[in-house]
Amino acid sequence: MLHDNALIINGKSTADLPFLVAVEENDAVRYAKRKDKVFEEERVTGYLKQSIEAYEGIKKSYKLWCKTDSKKELRKLKAMLSEEGWFTPSDEPDLRYYYISLDTEWEVLDEVMGYPVTLVFYCQPFGMETPQVQTMTNGQKLTNYTNAPMFPLIKVTGKTTSETFVQIGEQKMYLKELQEGQPVFIECTPGKQDAYTNGKQLLNERVRGNFFIVHPGDHIVNFGEGITNLEITCRWGWR
Repeated sequence: MLHDNALIINGKSTADLPFLVAVEENDAVRYAKRKDKVFEEERVTGYLKQSIEAYEGIKKSYKLWCKTDSKKELRKLKAMLSEEGWFTPSDEPDLRYYYISLDTEWEVLDEVMGYPVTLVFYCQPFGMETPQVQTMTNGQKLTNYTNAPMFPLIKVTGKTTSETFVQIGEQKMYLKELQEGQPVFIECTPGKQDAYTNGKQLLNERVRGNFFIVHPGDHIVNFGEGITNLEITCRWGWR
């Protein structure tokens, strides 16, 4: 079917449906807005801003034509859809968007074009590239080449009975100890922030410091005594 103009929703493509699905209208370019507060004070020149490290969600809308007159066949498209998940648009094949809700509008049959369907995805702020795992050396530069903050997953391996640390730029996190053969994972995604073992046992009492946010730009990575391997899963995204 039509592979050049397909939506991929939770790993399934509209091009694999048994009838032609054409995306008539792709969504416009979106730019996730920070939730900063801008206000004025009577005795202050210009504006004041309260910076908030959070971003508004985005809506992405697509109009499809389904070249079939069979409602039974159309159910195969319905079966592809879910209330939340990942989707990739044809005009941004290198990105995935995570949506937390989906609105659909099903219109009456056009005898020539088939069934028109509009999909509106309520997405988290950033379009995400495929995650990349980077093994870091002490003093190596980590570059965020995107325009969005990145929240990494960090795997720390080593052995020490004294406190050690991981540092990315100016941000530093301390670890109380490391046991040989038992790596510590540090999940930095907001709302999911935790330190844990390979078996998902929580270790938050063994770390101190803020979870990492890698802002756009260059950052030097350093780590302390006893750490023999440091892996950073980079989830690069675009506003």
